[in-house]
This record gives sequence, structure tokens and C-alpha cells, in this order.
Amino acid sequence: MKGVRNTANQSESPKLIPPHRVALNMDQDINQPIDVIVVFQKGRMVPVRFRWDGKVVRIARVTGRWKTNQGTFEVKHFAVIDQDSQFCQLSYKERTAEWFLDKIWLE
Repeated sequence: MKGVRNTANQSESPKLIPPHRVALNMDQDINQPIDVIVVFQKGRMVPVRFRWDGKVVRIARVTGRWKTNQGTFEVKHFAVIDQDSQFCQLSYKERTAEWFLDKIWLE
């Protein structure tokens, strides 16, 4: 990779960004409420679709799950890959029975 053109400011001539300064993968905090459809498999909650910003997103695979505590209540976290191979992190807050899109990973 020789470099990437920075075209953020179109009024200036494009500049090359050295390859070591290009972030190939980064996450973006979203932290927005979402609607989620889940199924239960062997007693485990498995998200299969969610709606964010008016768009329905199909979950292709759950790649990880973990729990944290918010006071005396659990928060269930899910790392997922959607139908477009986008990595996302979802969470279900037991205390309020709400789902959130926490993060997405960008390439």
C-alpha cells in the first residue's frame, strides 16, 4: 500500500496519508436503542434481526456473548455479524427490558 488519498476537504488538493497512519479497522460507538427479534435455543436468547435507523438488519451469526452487571441487574452483550458482514455489538438491559446497538466496526 503506497498511501491513501485524503479527500475530506475538497477545496484543498488531495494529500497522501502514509500507510502506517491509515486505520483499517475501527469501532464506532452508537449507543442507540433498537428493536430486536430473538429466538430461544436450548434456553439461550439468540438475536436474529434488529431495526436501527428505520432499516431491518438480519443477523447472520452470533460470534460472542457475555454478561455484565448494572447494579443488581444483568446486561447481556452479543457480538454479531450482519447480512452484509458488518460486525456489531448489541446489549439487552434486563432492568429496563431494552436493547441497544452499542458499536459497529468500520473498515
